[in-house]
Amino acid sequence: MNTITLQPIQAVARWLLEAHEPMAELRYKGTPRPWKQPDPTVEQRAEQDAEARADRRDRQPGSTGVLPPAPAPVHLDVLDDLEGQQQTAHKVARRIAKSLQHDRWRVLLARDPSMPTRELLRYISNTAVELDAAGHPETLEATAATLQQMKAATARHLTEVTEGQRRKTECPWCRGEHLKIRTIGPDDRPEVVVRCESQQCEPSAADCGTWHRGMPCWPFHEWEWLAKRIDGVNSDYK
Repeated sequence: MNTITLQPIQAVARWLLEAHEPMAELRYKGTPRPWKQPDPTVEQRAEQDAEARADRRDRQPGSTGVLPPAPAPVHLDVLDDLEGQQQTAHKVARRIAKSLQHDRWRVLLARDPSMPTRELLRYISNTAVELDAAGHPETLEATAATLQQMKAATARHLTEVTEGQRRKTECPWCRGEHLKIRTIGPDDRPEVVVRCESQQCEPSAADCGTWHRGMPCWPFHEWEWLAKRIDGVNSDYK
């Protein structure tokens, strides 16, 4: 069995906690996407134009007048994943509670199979420090692997609507408008980041601890901090 430390388990659980609300918002069609600035390719613009022309034709006199079925108000794939993640987090929490003999939580989990995902992730994060590699090797390994799978699924949905899209604002450090959403890292350990692609951006180590292909990046958990820096810099120039 590979050696597994506690830090990744806690870090991934916290990442999932921070990502849960944005993920939940994605299930509603038309929900504003954070950090989303459309920057369509030529092919995407052509597809959008074709859809618009087809829509106009359907509304013209002489058309059949039969409207297509109304789409579901939610993204069913996101909804399915949210339900799946709740069930998965519940199983992980049950496994940890059993391994650590947390009788109170074992009872709570048995009585409430629909316990909110946030509560489950919070329990997992808080109790990971009690897992011992010598005493709970199987629980430790299974928990780490499952949380990584949950993170990969969440990251996939977050980036499906934002991958490559540009934040229409100036970078606080280089003043260029080249902040884009990117997914970096291997497929089984993806990291959703905002990356400055001006090729001239050099924030200090205190302002940026993640770099990718020579470009500064800010992971998902730093987006709120980054937004405040952007707002602060922009307000200085008003």
